[in-house]
Amino acid sequence: MTDDPRDEQLARLIADAADDVQPTDHLTEIRLRTASARRRTRWYAAGGASLLAAAAVAAVALLGNPASPTADDPGPAQDPTPTVTDPAPTPSGSASPTTPPTGAGTVTSYTIFYAGDTPRGPRLYSEVRDVPGGRDLLTALRQLETPSLDPDYRALWPAGSFASAGFDGVGADGQLSVVLADASLRDRPAGMSAADAQLAVESVIWTLQAAASAGEPLKAPVQFYLDRNPIDQVFGVPTSEALAAGSSDDVQAQMNIAFPAEGAVVSGSFIALGRNNGFEATMTWSLTDAAGTVVLDGFATAEGSGEGGLFPWRTEPIDVSGLRPGTYTFTAANDDPSGGAEGSGPDTDTRSIIVE
Repeated sequence: MTDDPRDEQLARLIADAADDVQPTDHLTEIRLRTASARRRTRWYAAGGASLLAAAAVAAVALLGNPASPTADDPGPAQDPTPTVTDPAPTPSGSASPTTPPTGAGTVTSYTIFYAGDTPRGPRLYSEVRDVPGGRDLLTALRQLETPSLDPDYRALWPAGSFASAGFDGVGADGQLSVVLADASLRDRPAGMSAADAQLAVESVIWTLQAAASAGEPLKAPVQFYLDRNPIDQVFGVPTSEALAAGSSDDVQAQMNIAFPAEGAVVSGSFIALGRNNGFEATMTWSLTDAAGTVVLDGFATAEGSGEGGLFPWRTEPIDVSGLRPGTYTFTAANDDPSGGAEGSGPDTDTRSIIVE
């Protein structure tokens, strides 16, 4: 065992997989502020893919369930949710933690929603971020102010946008709240499209709902505040009332890679996984070299398709032992039965990986 934090992350993921992929961390101190740590993850598959398979299964649990929240489908029962007595927390306020503060060395995984381009226009892509400290709503929102790990995604919120965040109530009957730090966020800035403005608001809703519980998102609406009063609009988007998350079919990209992470180092073989919603639950994948030549390809079948959100997929072990060391691009795409003759084309997602 080494002191390398990447080894600790791998051990944590494998432990989660061995526990039937049931994350155990819960919402803790509401106003803990920590810096985002950016790390490249190094993955090995010595003699096969069994070690990576365990880590990959855990990674898909960390991705969260991007299915669209609906009033008619409250989802599985949540862990006991905390009560924050102030539904409109202020930057100087103090919420009672629901669990004791975690010790030094704790790392929490958050599912953060960034904007990215698809053939159907801009949509949200989810990305797992590991951040020092215990689970905390404001810390999750802070990630929206930082660049994504994948350069194909983009952050829509400027640094210092969020003052505080909280939750009041129980489960879906409660309400999540976010207090903005600057009145200038009321108006859409020059250079931001109306579509990106809408996605910026949605990114807060989806990120908060995912951060408020481990596993299934907490399907409570989100109210935006300035100081202690609801703000009528954010980036020009109406926000007077608490907002539910938009439909996954309309808001999210229909293909999203959870693993490998951007810049992951692989050796021997690896398993890719993610979520999608494609024709007959089929997805295709390819691995291209720096010259753009496809060196490996294949397909996988997701657990479902149609209305109701995104569905998990995972590949068989991908053998890269015969490839030259270097940087490659892993591409996942929804199947296109028309071959490009109809529609706008399939949604795709990519990751740059390094083969040793």
